Amino acid sequence: MEGLKEKRTAAQHFVHGTLFLSAAVFFCKLLGLIYIVPLQHLIADRGVGIHNAAYPIYNIFLQISTAGLPLAISKFVSEYNAKGDYRTSERLYRALLVMMWFSGLLFAAIQYFGAPAYVRYFAGDNKDVIPAVQAMAPALLVFPVIAIMRGYFQGWQMVEPTGYSQVVEQVVRVVTVLGIAYAMSKWGAPVEQIAAISTLGAFTGGLAALWWLVGTSRKHRPGVRALLRKSMVSTAVPIGRLLARVVVYAIPISLGALVVPLFNQADVSTVTMSLVHQVGLSQDEAMAQFGILSGRAQKIIAIPATFATTVALTIIPLVSEAYAVRNYAGVQRFAALSLRASILIALPAGVGLALLAGPTNIVLFGNDAGTVAIAILALSTVFSTLESVSSSVLQGMGMTVRPVVNLFIGLILKVVLNLWWVPLWGIGGAAAASVVSYWVAAELNLYQMKRLTSLRLSPIALWGKPMLATAGMVAAVQLWQWVLGGWMGDHHSRWVLALELGSAVMIGAGVFAVLAVLLGAVAPKEVESLPRVGPAVARLLRTVGPRGVQR
Repeated sequence: MEGLKEKRTAAQHFVHGTLFLSAAVFFCKLLGLIYIVPLQHLIADRGVGIHNAAYPIYNIFLQISTAGLPLAISKFVSEYNAKGDYRTSERLYRALLVMMWFSGLLFAAIQYFGAPAYVRYFAGDNKDVIPAVQAMAPALLVFPVIAIMRGYFQGWQMVEPTGYSQVVEQVVRVVTVLGIAYAMSKWGAPVEQIAAISTLGAFTGGLAALWWLVGTSRKHRPGVRALLRKSMVSTAVPIGRLLARVVVYAIPISLGALVVPLFNQADVSTVTMSLVHQVGLSQDEAMAQFGILSGRAQKIIAIPATFATTVALTIIPLVSEAYAVRNYAGVQRFAALSLRASILIALPAGVGLALLAGPTNIVLFGNDAGTVAIAILALSTVFSTLESVSSSVLQGMGMTVRPVVNLFIGLILKVVLNLWWVPLWGIGGAAAASVVSYWVAAELNLYQMKRLTSLRLSPIALWGKPMLATAGMVAAVQLWQWVLGGWMGDHHSRWVLALELGSAVMIGAGVFAVLAVLLGAVAPKEVESLPRVGPAVARLLRTVGPRGVQR
């Protein structure tokens, strides 16, 4: 009974921690997507382009210096704590704090002093980007330390400090960016200066998160000291060896995390360069086009991708557990369900956004610039979500390297296609390159899944029924737009378009949900094993679904 109670308590703690961190991450991502709308109104597309062009190199340095460390230190701290060796945990923590502070200092110096060279060779030689890159450098002083502190708390089974510090960081960052942009625009400052100085939000957000973590650390310090006094075990491992173990463990994770900022860097490096040297646009015109791509298209399509990935990834722990106990039938079942869930969410979201790209663009940003790129890039939602979910399934089965390799293959393809298609179709070509590169990476992951698990995926069940439901959704939305057009006539104000957009989204979602159930896109037995909501959803499907899927 004691063991069962402990197991349940551990499981409940795991579920609570996962849900809490997921909610914090989702809030931060949503806030990061929303703030770009008022920022674009303040500094226009060119300013957003300058602002966003500084982020890829910063994110690359950030991932190199921090990406795998929270997970690595949490692993080793929890291991030593489980043995009662609290002293070694503290030695490791303090040594990593010092090491990462110097690491942050090094990368901050490289980014600040190397900004002119970076812009010359990797950002289209647009001199306006240099101050923005330099203004982000101070953030690299604090985030490596923050990463160590977050991982340390997680090693003590405390996820709240990580979640709360992420929320504090994002709120302060957004307030700083918008506050600086608003104040400087009122003072009549040039757009390039506003875009550069507003990137200081990364530093102020980091300081706020560090302040929160230091306060939390002081609050819990007496309890840690008490455990240190009681610690009867001490592993005589040289600190250099401890640090080496952490770094070796963190390197593969850091390499995997590098891929996303490298995708963004591919656009910074190739889009502006191609538009200037091959299309003949000026530096300012090219930067405005990049601002539309990175500030409008990429931000808008991230909204459905965030929803789809958040929902689909709840199944991944079930895959890991089934694989650990060699329940390969369970692995197949949960893997198939995660893929179908991601398609059921991402397919209508991507197609619906492509269909409504025009009104969405005008309602949010005031004009229709870049609508074609938004519509094309919306389709990448389907494949980027499928790639993310299939990567997580493979990682749940212990394959950590293969998904990274597949995504790097997609990255190489992205660069090649950008250089080919941007001169032909502008930022629409860059959007199309993203669709193809994510599709290739997703297909490579699916091939590995089929090979490892003997997974048989019915094309009709996986794609056919969701596509039929999506086609019905498209027809319903277009019919509604036609009806609204007859009512509204030529009145196309932003408020009218907002009404059209909101009503079309609700009608489309409702029609898709009804058709998905009637077509049997999800079988009751597949969702029954999901935590909490599974049995209730299964009963509903058995009640309203067709006979063929009522099992």
